[in-house]
Amino acid sequence: MLAHRRPHPPHTANAAFTLIEMAVVVLVIGLILGGIVAGGNILHATNLKRITVDLDEYSTAIRQFNNQYQAQPGDMFDATQYWGAQVGSANTFGVITGCNNSLLTPANGRATCNGDGDGNIGRVTNEHYEMFRAWQHLHNAGLIRGDEFAGVSASGSGNTRHHLAGYNAPSGPLSGTLYALQTRNAFNAADPEGWPQGQIPALIFGSELGTTMPFNGALTPRELYEIDRKADDGAIQYGKIRSHKANGNACHDCTGSCNTATAVQNATYNLDNDDVACTLYYHYTLDPNW
Repeated sequence: MLAHRRPHPPHTANAAFTLIEMAVVVLVIGLILGGIVAGGNILHATNLKRITVDLDEYSTAIRQFNNQYQAQPGDMFDATQYWGAQVGSANTFGVITGCNNSLLTPANGRATCNGDGDGNIGRVTNEHYEMFRAWQHLHNAGLIRGDEFAGVSASGSGNTRHHLAGYNAPSGPLSGTLYALQTRNAFNAADPEGWPQGQIPALIFGSELGTTMPFNGALTPRELYEIDRKADDGAIQYGKIRSHKANGNACHDCTGSCNTATAVQNATYNLDNDDVACTLYYHYTLDPNW
């Protein structure tokens, strides 16, 4: 009768090799995850840089439009003379009946509406439609890229300032963001979202906020500060790049979000706040040397 043989224990070399394999797998997974995180950070940084590029391109387009047509896009009182009238007669100068805030049918091709020619873009309620016609006019003139814009407020909301990314305004490089174009009022009790330095034309970068302007936060205070510092003066309420608290409350009239003080002369970016709390205002001028 053969003696019972005990099974040999696993070879130590094989066991050691298995541990090495496991270590290599863990290392590879770590490198992959690290690469994904690093890649995401690089992409986000690239998108942040794209904001400044977009703002420069749009402000240049507005200046070129003004030089060519002697008017601001959207506010142009004889736009239908060039591109036809979406409603009414193309031979009409100034606001055309039915071709204003009340029109919610998106433009079909280049046919458009006139602005009132007062030098402002959508500053007061009865001019809000000019904000959307501005992008259409710039596109009609061949000065900005992309698909055609609707030229009207988004239907169904009843809000004359309803912006939708890619529909009536350009999409931004960050998810859910877009650009708007409006002449902003001077700060006063009736308009706490206005500017202490007076009325300014502005390109606005933010996220969609319900059925109104893109006033939802798109940037952290540090991100906006870095954009401001590199492209302008780093001052929160001066220069061509300025801040605006998310959800429609002006930064110079509040604390704890983008800025650190209510007084404009004392306000700085609230770099201790990591929330996506700010929208960006870009004060453009028609002077190419500014």
